Amino acid sequence: MVDFAPEMAEQADAAGVPSTRRYYVLGLLTIIYALNFLDRTIFNVLIEPIKKEFALSDTTMGLLAGFGFVLLYSLLGIPIARVADRLNRRNIVALAFAFWSAMTFLCGMASSVATLTLARIGVGIGESAGTPASQSMLADLFGKNERPRALGIYAIGTYLGVFLGYFIGGYVNQHYGWRMAFFSAGLPGIALAAVLWLTVAEPRRGLMAEKFTPEPIGPTLGFLASQQSFVIVLIGFCLTTYTNYATAAWIPPFLARVHHLSSAELGTYAGTFKGLFGMAGTLVGGLVVARISRGDDRWKLWAPAITSGLAGPVFTLCMLTPDFTTMVAARRDVVFGWLSPRADLRHRADCGAPEHASAGVDHHPVDGDLLRPGRRAAGGGHDQ
Repeated sequence: MVDFAPEMAEQADAAGVPSTRRYYVLGLLTIIYALNFLDRTIFNVLIEPIKKEFALSDTTMGLLAGFGFVLLYSLLGIPIARVADRLNRRNIVALAFAFWSAMTFLCGMASSVATLTLARIGVGIGESAGTPASQSMLADLFGKNERPRALGIYAIGTYLGVFLGYFIGGYVNQHYGWRMAFFSAGLPGIALAAVLWLTVAEPRRGLMAEKFTPEPIGPTLGFLASQQSFVIVLIGFCLTTYTNYATAAWIPPFLARVHHLSSAELGTYAGTFKGLFGMAGTLVGGLVVARISRGDDRWKLWAPAITSGLAGPVFTLCMLTPDFTTMVAARRDVVFGWLSPRADLRHRADCGAPEHASAGVDHHPVDGDLLRPGRRAAGGGHDQ
């Protein structure tokens, strides 16, 4: 086993020299995060062939794409994150990764809507364990000065996975069928889970934090509920996530039914919309919002609120125009403009979090990760 001893990371951080070993772990966890989103996204581009084979309604497909995945993903997120505060996080990530990859593979073997539903629920169960434990590991591998960069690199996995999920799913489905698309998505994850298990060691807890004190879940949730800024951001994030996941599921069928794209074409367009434009918007948005908020920190919340509102009319145009070129331009502007400041919102959503916030409060049930482990709250941890 390659030894990624925490002492080596501590020495590298103290000397201000990046550690190859720490960045290897970061790279591997980022790939795992990308496959997390690939496995949850690929279902969306396969809605039409699955619906046709099993003679299902759009309502049933919507439940499979959303509710079937999110139900246990949401319910198990915080309990599993609390387990990650106490047990070996490397093992949790590796086992969860192998499990959700196997469930993705089994989606391709489904013989009925019941077995497909169970496999889809299994994907959600496995993926609920991956992100909190991964971020907790990164918090112990990177000091406070390097951590924002490390988490920024890790976040790229979201858009990379979305792009690959649409692109691979669309191409493989067109040439080999929807079952082979699930097989192609699930098999690499099982192999990479073994690589993680064999080449990465558990970091020593609290190595890069000034102090680490796991708290009971009750007081932690009570503290967050008392922070007005956190509650407002959480509500806004839930509303935008609702829109995000609805469009993620139904843009592929929309492109197929209204604009008559083939499976490979709709995978390419949908992947470009959500993946590449999303990545570009996130990177640009972080820079722009950081600049305009220098004089007034409230712009870090105003910017995503304003652009989310402006995205509504443009998205309406995207859905109603019969012209394909106009639709593509509108969809591009919606994704790029909406996600740009939202990227900074994700980093500012830790307002009021205690300095010793642990993985147990580091899990957003659907689209991201509201609280970064080990990060000190802005403004001293209290609403003014």
